[in-house]
Formats: sequence, structure tokens, C-alpha cells
Amino acid sequence: MELHRRLTGSRLVTADIRAHGVFGRGEDGLRPVPCADEAVQAYPRDGTRPAEDVTCPHP
Repeated sequence: MELHRRLTGSRLVTADIRAHGVFGRGEDGLRPVPCADEAVQAYPRDGTRPAEDVTCPHP
């Protein structure tokens, strides 16, 4: 959270998961979390960032 606060213009993407990594994985750590995956993949794909921080619902 501190890094997010310091990086002007950054967006924080969170999901209720039991795994650690760049892409969301469901509570079991295996299933995708499409909300998180899309938010992360959009930037390198076309430069799109979420308008605000994103909290993905439990898959």
C-alpha cells in the first residue's frame, strides 16, 4: 500500500484470494479471477489503466 501511495497515478488491483502473484487466482489458488486478470492485462495490451483502484469480488 505504501508503494501504491507513493506512485502517483498508480492503481491498486486487489482480490480476495489465497495465492500470491500478479494475476488473480480464486480462493483455492487455482481458478482465474477475470476482474483482476483483465485489469492487469489491459495496461500492457493497450495502455489502459482502471479509472480508480479495483477490488475484485470473490470469484
